Amino acid sequence: TALPISVKQVRLIQQQLNEEKKRRVEAAKERDTMRNELSRANLAKGRLENLCRELQKHSKAVKDESLMRQKEDEMKRHQVATKFQATIDRSEER
Repeated sequence: TALPISVKQVRLIQQQLNEEKKRRVEAAKERDTMRNELSRANLAKGRLENLCRELQKHSKAVKDESLMRQKEDEMKRHQVATKFQATIDRSEER
């Protein structure tokens, strides 16, 4: 035998059902928003990682160039010092 349900109970159940539907819709919207934010964050992360790699390459190139110039300058200083010493030695011989 079915239990009799009053109109008041039906309305209460309908109200609860509507509230649950609203909660589900809000949860779905929030889920979609979070997914979009995650996608944007992952995209930004990828861009930042690429920029970091480019910066590291550039920094290495600058460091390598600096070392090369330092070696060139040291060789030039050595050549100038050698020439200067040779000039002094010739002057002293005279």
